[in-house]
Amino acid sequence: MKHQLKQAFTNPKFLIGFVLFVLMLLLALIYPAISPFEPLAFISGGYSRPGTYVSVQDVAGSNNAENLKVETVGSSAASLLTKDNITDMKDWLVKFGGLAEGDVRVDDKDALVEQWFAAYDSSMPQKGITSAKKKAYVRLDNALRAAGADLILAAENDEGQLEQTRVIGTNEFVAISNVANKVVFPLGTDNFGADVLTKLSASISVSLRIGLLAGVIATLIGLTIGLLAGFVGGWVDNFLTFLTNIFTVIPSFVILILIANALSEAGRGPTVVGTIIGLTGWPWTARSVRSQV
Repeated sequence: MKHQLKQAFTNPKFLIGFVLFVLMLLLALIYPAISPFEPLAFISGGYSRPGTYVSVQDVAGSNNAENLKVETVGSSAASLLTKDNITDMKDWLVKFGGLAEGDVRVDDKDALVEQWFAAYDSSMPQKGITSAKKKAYVRLDNALRAAGADLILAAENDEGQLEQTRVIGTNEFVAISNVANKVVFPLGTDNFGADVLTKLSASISVSLRIGLLAGVIATLIGLTIGLLAGFVGGWVDNFLTFLTNIFTVIPSFVILILIANALSEAGRGPTVVGTIIGLTGWPWTARSVRSQV
């Protein structure tokens, strides 16, 4: 046994599979304990990218802001650009901005924004484009310029009028640790707004339960029948071999489908599925053990 274990752990394929199994087991055991969500809870309105999400109101109203010497005008404006925006900006800069097509920095969003700020003028004559396109360029320019401007917060005073309460500069930053309301989505959310990692950990635990239960049942039945058939022999061996051959040719997948249709949705749990797989998956174990005995 010791030699077999040593030989198994020197096999690279076995080691990779063993490490993956341990990681899945740890994920199934640890993450549900720290995740605040149910596997099918609709957390967001739809698909969300992986990352840490913080409350915008908490960030805007935080008193723990730090002034950092980080230029955010170009980066915040560049973050608004989409592929269509980049194409439109390139067309305008080439047609009306006096730039050659090769000089437009489409590969660098920050540099492209700087070229746009230096060249764009809505009052310039722009022949060959529709008025709707001109308005679209104006909206894009306003959005880019507003991205680098200070944010003014206002609230209603006692007279029901808006009153400036605070100005947030572009160089103000808040540490995530100082924001109370934050949510972490390591794998993001699906199209229904459910946390993908929570669903994954829950499904891994179900799969492991089914596999463990099926493996234990199939191994116990196969060992018992194989040992009896090989050790006793005679008519017992013939009967058990006949029974094993019958179960060998019966497709377990069909049995699963029939039982799933017969049971209610509440009855088709992991325990039932694992038990059925174990009751139909023992023949090859029995044949192997019988031949060795």
